[in-house]
Amino acid sequence: MELLLTSALIVLLAGGIAWSLARRRRHQRSVADVRQALADCALLQRLVQAMQQHRGMSSAWLSGDASFARRLSERQREIDALLADFLHVAERENDMPWPCLTRNDAAAFRFHWQQMVGGLAQLTPEQSIARHSQQIAQLLGWLAALGEARVELAATGIDGNQARNYANRLPALAECLGQARALGSSAAAAGTCAPVGRVRLLFLSARAETLLGQAQQADAVMRGGAVGRAVAAVQTQLATIRAAILEGTSITVSAASYFEVATTAIDAIYAWMEECGGGLGRALDETGAATTGDYAVGLATSTRLRPPALAR
Repeated sequence: MELLLTSALIVLLAGGIAWSLARRRRHQRSVADVRQALADCALLQRLVQAMQQHRGMSSAWLSGDASFARRLSERQREIDALLADFLHVAERENDMPWPCLTRNDAAAFRFHWQQMVGGLAQLTPEQSIARHSQQIAQLLGWLAALGEARVELAATGIDGNQARNYANRLPALAECLGQARALGSSAAAAGTCAPVGRVRLLFLSARAETLLGQAQQADAVMRGGAVGRAVAAVQTQLATIRAAILEGTSITVSAASYFEVATTAIDAIYAWMEECGGGLGRALDETGAATTGDYAVGLATSTRLRPPALAR
């Protein structure tokens, strides 16, 4: 009887240890996957940011401001390098059971981008803004999908509001400001803003204010710092749109000056995104440490179940 009891305890102990080890390995893989997803989201954010800058520079250049030509070429080289890395993201995602994007999506995206850039000089400022915005919208859709499927829903201990700010709300806010940068730079370079442009700038300003308020409410973790700087910079851009472009009979800001004001605001939003990503990474660290502690407690508990004869 004692032998049977001892054998049963040994089997129970071995099963418990095996289960704990398997659970720990699954968690480690999950944490590693989420970390990779955060890195992939950060890459898409950099690509979106570079394309937004390219859009704004193209608008000013096509509207007659030749000073943007050199900066436009530099930004295009940066985008080419980021697109090569983006293909690797698509390769990883392509192997998932339900991919957020595929390698064919990424290859087609790069082809259409290169096609647009090759014919950029033949576009009007309005056509350039529209073509850029269509491609940026695709990237934002993939970014939001990755953030939801691979970060928010894939990890325990993650603040859902912070994850949505990181991959959805803040990128959408940056895009509102980016479109306003492109429209405002084009108007400033041309010295006039068409009625349709005025309506669009009013809409983008209102949308940016709404998204900014939502992001602030959702981000209960971080107050001040990057958030405070972003709020102040966005308010400055929106005030410049109203005072220097929409109000009065003439535009009172140069394309280069407005571009810098808008870029400061957009860069501040990306700094906020980076801070969100850091917070999500720290949450993963804490989750990993907690799971390691659970494993150690479980192993110690299993050891205490051993009969005295086996403990020696």
